[in-house]
Amino acid sequence: MIFFALQFITVVTIGGLLGWFLGSMTYRFSFIASLILPALSYLQWIPFLITWALPVWPPREPYVYTFIILIWGLSCMQVMISTFQWYLILRTILELDWPKARLHLIRHMFLMGFFICFISQLWLQPYGWQWFAIYEPNWRERLLINFLMLFGGLVVLNLLLRTDFKETADLSWSVIRRTRSLNSAFAVSGLLVTVLFCLSVWFLLGRVLNNLLGLPPVVDILMEITIMASSFSDSVAYPLMMSLAEVLLGVSIAAGSAVVITQLSNHRSGARQIVELLVPYTFVIPVLISLVALPWPRPLRIAFGVALISIYPCMEVMWRTAIHIGHRAVPIAIDEALPFAFIGMLFGEAMFSTSGVYLLIIQARSHQATTNRAVALAVLIFATLVLLSSCFRWIANRLTIDHLSFTNQV
Repeated sequence: MIFFALQFITVVTIGGLLGWFLGSMTYRFSFIASLILPALSYLQWIPFLITWALPVWPPREPYVYTFIILIWGLSCMQVMISTFQWYLILRTILELDWPKARLHLIRHMFLMGFFICFISQLWLQPYGWQWFAIYEPNWRERLLINFLMLFGGLVVLNLLLRTDFKETADLSWSVIRRTRSLNSAFAVSGLLVTVLFCLSVWFLLGRVLNNLLGLPPVVDILMEITIMASSFSDSVAYPLMMSLAEVLLGVSIAAGSAVVITQLSNHRSGARQIVELLVPYTFVIPVLISLVALPWPRPLRIAFGVALISIYPCMEVMWRTAIHIGHRAVPIAIDEALPFAFIGMLFGEAMFSTSGVYLLIIQARSHQATTNRAVALAVLIFATLVLLSSCFRWIANRLTIDHLSFTNQV
């Protein structure tokens, strides 16, 4: 737990400050900010997704400290990009002045840092906080202790940040109302430009990234993806479809639960206040609850974990958005929860690794000669995330564009 606390403080401090610096610099150039903002919602997850496929973990002697610093650095990068994105949203989309935007930015930075550090403990075993150790004789007692410690930590964090879920949901509705009616062609252009920029950086720094992370050159990865696409077999298609089914089932359960909770709470003011008090603790804690589903069949077990990790972003969207646009908010909620759903899927498959796309990554990562294939699979997962998100955004825009445009005019 002490190791986790040190990582959290380091990641939030360094990553948050760097993200704030990038945001304050980019904010001065409104065209650049508007161009790259649509892409940041996806690109912030790239360091996290690709790390699963790298041959540098788990830590091995004599490179333990180098590896730990590396994982902390990647976590800092995740928080940096996320803070950068949220800074631009607060300042360019919502046009908040800095005193009002500051507290919202700090809240987002701390919560994202908490989530990333919590999940990344799987990489750091046996040196990190082994809250997921379910094969020890007393794992149920340890699970209860970890639950209480995590709950206590979130209570302190929410008190320090003066977290108000009603205010958070109002902010989410404001972001949706402003961004969902933006020019889609401009958003796609921004995504393509940002992806090309990242590929160029990967190409130019290929040798450095290979020495530090074992990350193959971008040309090799693109060739591997081409080979996989030309010889797509059942041995690859079935695990991919299985993992995709886990994601869609889990995020659908989360969105459906959010709809039910929101509808029931709208009829009783007392229930609504209780839900607003409890929802902030669904951001990370449900991941622990998913461990009790160990005896379940594998797809249901992982889908259950995906649903639990996706419930917070779904509730954040549905709580206020459903009041304004009703059932049309469901595809928006699913879109917002998709990155968390993919992380939950990968985490569950990494723990049990009996089938699914992560089993393919493990098999490829175990041999140095097939590292290219492992990273190509991770890139394919990222592409699937972007494709699914684009589909749900298209559906949401078709359902809500007229209503959101009217709301913006009002």
